[in-house]
Amino acid sequence: MNFKSNVLWVISTVCVALFFRVFVVSVYNISTSEMSPQLIPGDILISNQWSYGIRFPWQEEGYFSADPQVSDIIVYRVQKGGSERVFVKRIVQKTEKTYLVQADQEINAQLEKVQISRDQIIGKAWVVVLSIDSTQDSISGEKSVRWNRFLTLIR
Repeated sequence: MNFKSNVLWVISTVCVALFFRVFVVSVYNISTSEMSPQLIPGDILISNQWSYGIRFPWQEEGYFSADPQVSDIIVYRVQKGGSERVFVKRIVQKTEKTYLVQADQEINAQLEKVQISRDQIIGKAWVVVLSIDSTQDSISGEKSVRWNRFLTLIR
């Protein structure tokens, strides 16, 4: 192979990887224990952005749309002020145009529910890529990798 074909191969590979990262999958890090025991702090997960249909950022409507179902673990965004936060939660109730997801805090021994719309949903949590322990090793003082959660499918 000559230099020109190697460069073309590298550029095309980078373009395909960027396309998948921007339009097909997203990577998130779980920082709180709100989804225990399925997702625990330190889990790095991949979300499938096309699980509920193909929708590009510049389009209002999507193609091959599907509705999220109760018990799906979804990734959604909330905008407050000028900032945007991303959450990973389980859908606990579904109405015609909105979804109720489980919140972090308990009120009167019941979990509070947060209402979101379909437009806020980014995708469905798909697989835990890697799980980095949130507690440090007592001997070395470093965080460790939990290999038993490597490439675990989320159901």
